[in-house]
Amino acid sequence: MFQASDTIVGAIIGAAAGFLGLLVGLVVNSILDRQRTQRERLKEIRSRLLGDRLLAVEVMDFVKSQRKIRFRIFPWADVDQWLEEHTIEWGKNSESFSLFDHILFNNIHRIFRAYEKIFEGLIENDRKQNERSRPDLSWAKLNGIKLRMQDLNHVVFFNTDLSEADLFEANLRGADFRKARMNKSNLYMADLYEVDLTDADLSDSNMVHARLSRSSLVNTKFNNVNFQAATFKRIHVSDCDLSCSNLKYVEIVETNVYKSNLENADLQGSRLKRTRFHDVKFKRAKFCNATLRDTFFSNTDFSEANFIDADLRDVMMIEANLKGANITKKQLELISFGENIILPSGKKEYFPPPEVVKRESEEIVKYSGKVAYKRFSSAALASLEKFLDDYFEEHS
Repeated sequence: MFQASDTIVGAIIGAAAGFLGLLVGLVVNSILDRQRTQRERLKEIRSRLLGDRLLAVEVMDFVKSQRKIRFRIFPWADVDQWLEEHTIEWGKNSESFSLFDHILFNNIHRIFRAYEKIFEGLIENDRKQNERSRPDLSWAKLNGIKLRMQDLNHVVFFNTDLSEADLFEANLRGADFRKARMNKSNLYMADLYEVDLTDADLSDSNMVHARLSRSSLVNTKFNNVNFQAATFKRIHVSDCDLSCSNLKYVEIVETNVYKSNLENADLQGSRLKRTRFHDVKFKRAKFCNATLRDTFFSNTDFSEANFIDADLRDVMMIEANLKGANITKKQLELISFGENIILPSGKKEYFPPPEVVKRESEEIVKYSGKVAYKRFSSAALASLEKFLDDYFEEHS
């Protein structure tokens, strides 16, 4: 009797467990079907709202999925950038620092350089790991994407459409923007350390307070870009169009600019230091209240440029055209002229007489096989003007 009763109880328990399992299965399937339906509905709504446009979350998830784990030996790039920035600050404010500050900074600088030399192989390995772990967004259509304050370091954006993209304060260090379309994009306070902008189009973009350091700008379109208060440090600029750009209060340090167009550019209040310009057009450019230190210009067009209240000490010009420029005689006396200088009047050319060079010049600078003479004193310029006046009067 008890045996039959146990059998019945076991059957009832088994049936109850089966029924309970069936209920759980139905509930789980119902929840999954509901979630699937909701995902499809959200996908349909997203498709209707955005079309094929990607969201920032989707882009960042893709970038993170492509990054490989890197074993960094030493953050050489971070330290190098810190040293570069603080070297310039130390130079500008050196008088306000104590002897201890100078000694401390110089020792840090020497230690890092020694580390870089000794562990050159390890640093190169770190660089190669960076190359292998680069997320690739080449040829992507990201126009209008919102990537504010995102970490996009070392991402490849080759031939990517980033027009009207919002990259406010984004970390773009080491990124590859070759042939990227970035017109009307927002790069306010973006970090552009060691980026490649070759053949990129950034026309009408906002680059206020952007930080460009050790970057390559070749055949890049920057026309009508707002660069106000941006910094350019150790940049290579070649064949770029910066016409009509706002370069107010920019800082340009140790930069080489070749064969570029800065016509109608506004450099009001800008600071240029240890920078070279060759074959650059500054026609109708504004240098009002700008400060130029150890700056070299060759084969440069300054016609109709405005130099009101500009500090032109330690500036050197060779083969420069100043025809129609708004520049005072006192400012002209501060400039070190070499060969073939067209004055604002357009009537005279400077050819430094040998006797003036021998008596007054302090330094001879060689450029492209030609000899230019630097740092003429006011007396030398006065002597030179007298020589030219006598020469033109004699041959008129």
